Amino acid sequence: MVDETPTPQEASGPDGGAPTQDQTGARSDSAAGAPSSDDGGKWFAGTTIRVALPRLLLNPLSIAGALLAVASAIMIVVFVAIDIGSGGANPYLSIIFFLFFPTLMVLGMLAVPAGALLARRRLRRHVAVTGEAPPEMLPVVNLNNRSHLRAVVLIVVGAAVALVVVATAGVKGFEFGESAQFCGLTCHRVMRPEYVAYSSSTHARVPCVDCHIGPGTSWFVQSKLTGVSQLVNYSLNTYERPIPTPVEALRPSRDTCEQCHWAERLYGDRLQLRKTYGTDPLNTLKEHTIVFRVGGGSQSEGVHWHIANEVDYLPLDEARQTIGWVEVKRQDGSVQTFIDPVAGPSITKDQIEAGRRRMDCIDCHNRIAHEFKPYEEEVDRGITEGRLDQSLPYLKQQAMALGPADPLHPLAEDSATVKARLASMPDVYQREYPTVYEKRRADIVAASQELVRIYDTVAFDHMRVDSATYPQNLGHENGGGCDRCHGKLAEVVKGKPAEVITNRCDLCHYAPVTTTASAPAQPTVTAPSTAAAPPTIPHGVNGDEGACLSCHGRSDPIPVPVSHAGRTNSMCLLCHHSAKS
Repeated sequence: MVDETPTPQEASGPDGGAPTQDQTGARSDSAAGAPSSDDGGKWFAGTTIRVALPRLLLNPLSIAGALLAVASAIMIVVFVAIDIGSGGANPYLSIIFFLFFPTLMVLGMLAVPAGALLARRRLRRHVAVTGEAPPEMLPVVNLNNRSHLRAVVLIVVGAAVALVVVATAGVKGFEFGESAQFCGLTCHRVMRPEYVAYSSSTHARVPCVDCHIGPGTSWFVQSKLTGVSQLVNYSLNTYERPIPTPVEALRPSRDTCEQCHWAERLYGDRLQLRKTYGTDPLNTLKEHTIVFRVGGGSQSEGVHWHIANEVDYLPLDEARQTIGWVEVKRQDGSVQTFIDPVAGPSITKDQIEAGRRRMDCIDCHNRIAHEFKPYEEEVDRGITEGRLDQSLPYLKQQAMALGPADPLHPLAEDSATVKARLASMPDVYQREYPTVYEKRRADIVAASQELVRIYDTVAFDHMRVDSATYPQNLGHENGGGCDRCHGKLAEVVKGKPAEVITNRCDLCHYAPVTTTASAPAQPTVTAPSTAAAPPTIPHGVNGDEGACLSCHGRSDPIPVPVSHAGRTNSMCLLCHHSAKS
C-alpha cells in the first residue's frame, strides 16, 4: 500500500517556503491562504477543504445553526427513546419533540450553508471594493488525499445521521398528528367538548382521522390545508363558539363509515335496553326495552331502508333540519317525489339541482361519536356503571335537586353555581339525612365529586356547548330527526301534494316495555293519534298460550302479517298485551 502522506519538503515546498502542488495537481493544505505581508493583500492563496471550509463556515450564522441542529437532534433522540420505552407520551411534549424540534433541526442545518453563502458573498464584495483578484471560493476535493477523504466521509456520515433523526421524528410526528390525542387535546379549549363525548362513545377506539379524513392522499392534503386556517383561528382566538355544524365538506360516509359498516348487510331487528333510576329513597331501577327495526339489505322496511334505496333531499337551512323536497328512487326503479306542502311550491328546479344531497349515514347518525347526552341520562349511566352507588339513599333525588335547573340545557344557569350546589351535597345530607350521613359520609363525598365530574361532561362554558346545543337526528325526541320528513312531507301526485309520509311508531320500532323492581313488564304504546295501536290479545298468555306462533302462523286461525315474518314469540308481547289477567 502506498503511503500518500506528504513529506516535510512536499508540505513546505522545495525551499521550505511557499507551498507547492502535489503530483495530483492539488494544492497542499499547510499555511495556504492565510493573509501575509507578501501575498498582495489576497484573502487566501489556496482553496483546499481544510482552508476553504473553515473560512466559509466560521461565521456566527453557521455556528449558531450547527449548534441548534445538534442540540435538537440530541433532544429528539432522547425523547424517541423515552416514548418507545414508556409506550406513550404527553400530547404537548409530543408537539415539542416531534414537530417543533425537528423543525428547529432542519432550520439549523439550513443555516449552516446559508451562513457560508453569506460569508462568500461578503468576501466577493470586499474583493470588488479593494480591487483584489477574486479568490477561488469553492474547495477543490481530491479523494486520493486522506485529509480530503476524511472530511468527505465525516460530512456524509453526519448528513446520514441527520437524515435518520429527521425521518424518525417525521414518522413519529405523522403518527402523533393522526392520533386522537392530537385532535382532541392539543387544541383542548376548542375540541374538549367533542373529545369528551368521543371518549365515551361507541367509536372511542376509532381514530378521529378514520372518519374525518379517511384513506387516500387527496383528502389528507385537503385536511392539512384546512388545518392551516384552523390553526390561525386558534392562535388568534377567532374561532366560533360553539363550532357550527354540520361539518362543511365532510367526506361521504361511503368512504369512511362504510369501510367498517356494510350498508347492504341485513341487520334485522335489534333489541335495546336502557336503565333509569327513580327519585325515590331506594333509587328504584327501571328497565326500558325496545326493539328497533334496523332492516337493511333489500328489505323494504326498517330504518336502513333509507340507504337501501337512493334518497336525495333538499335542506332549506345550513343545519339541514328543515327539508323541503325529497326524491326516492327505489330498488325496482320507481321514483317518488315528496315536498313540504307549505315551502314546496316556491322551490325551483335550479334550487333543487344546486342544493340536493344524497342521504347517507351521517344524515341520521349526525352525532354518532360526539353526542352530548342530557344531565339526567349521564347520572343514570353513572349509577349503571357503578361510578355512583345505587345503594346510597336519596342519591338520584339529590343529584337532580342539586343539579342544573334545566337538565336538558345545563348552561341555562351559571356553571360555577351548579357545581357549587353539587359540591354541597354532603352538607345537604348532614342537614336532612343525618343518620345516612353518619353511616355513609365517605360515599356521599365520593358521589358529590362524581356528580361534579358528570356535570363537566355535559356543560362546556368556554365553547358554549351542552346537550341542547346540537340537534340529534337519531330519533324524534326533540322534534328533529325523523320528524323532518315523516308526518310533514307529502307525496307529489300529478304535480300536487297528496298523502303525507306516515309517522307511525311501528315503522321503526316495537312499542317500548318498562319494567321496575316492583311491577311486571307492561308494554307502553306511544303511537301518535294518527296511528292505530297494536291489537289487544283477547285471551290469556300464560303457559303454552304464550307460544303465540304455535297457533298464529301463516294460516288460520289468525295469520301473522307478512311484515311480521321472522319474529319470535318473545317479540309478540313487546307490542301486544293481553286484555285478560
